[in-house]
Amino acid sequence: MSRVNIDFLHENEVEIVSRDLKSAGVNRSKEYLELCIREYKEGMRVVFVAKTDSNTAVGISHLLLTSMYPGFREENIPEINDLLVVPNQRGKGIGAKLLDAQEEYAKDQGFLSIGLSVGLYGDYGPAQRLYAENGYIPDGRGVVYDYQMAAPGEMVRLDDELNLCLIKSLR
Repeated sequence: MSRVNIDFLHENEVEIVSRDLKSAGVNRSKEYLELCIREYKEGMRVVFVAKTDSNTAVGISHLLLTSMYPGFREENIPEINDLLVVPNQRGKGIGAKLLDAQEEYAKDQGFLSIGLSVGLYGDYGPAQRLYAENGYIPDGRGVVYDYQMAAPGEMVRLDDELNLCLIKSLR
């Protein structure tokens, strides 16, 4: 495998990154990435891209500086969001490199902790393991559905919106 570098998503590479991801089986449209750039300019998010030495995008992740999850927002904890690695590059440490870059950035910005949420069904198993191996622990508030706390006895759908929120200290 060639070396992988982590960099910020730049406005002039939105179309190329979208095309690279799509050709590897991951759909992140040019329009979606343009929205991310707008939100970056507004100070809402930072987008990290994993690229090979040949400058091909093989992963992407977002750091939401203000989380939609009330538990993170109230504690001023930025949220790692939509971390993904293209299927043919998974298991090679790229996800961990994306995590490291976001943690370092958040620490440099003065944040004391960082958070993320992870799905609960089997497709999220590799992500659950990655986060545990990298020191993320449950925030202790239980599961959320679409960023809202699931109440005891409440029926919720097991889909991409049912998550467990995890945190990591950056101290």
